[in-house]
Amino acid sequence: MPGAKSYTRAQWDEFVHALEALPEKPRNEQRVSVSDAMKEIRAQIL
Repeated sequence: MPGAKSYTRAQWDEFVHALEALPEKPRNEQRVSVSDAMKEIRAQIL
């Protein structure tokens, strides 16, 4: 089994910057777990 890959701080910072630059996914395309969905509608269920 190969060892864990390591990155330089500059590479990691570039990766973080690239992620932050991505547009936010529209809410209707975001995935949600059943647990998280239930937390959002619990008050309406009760």
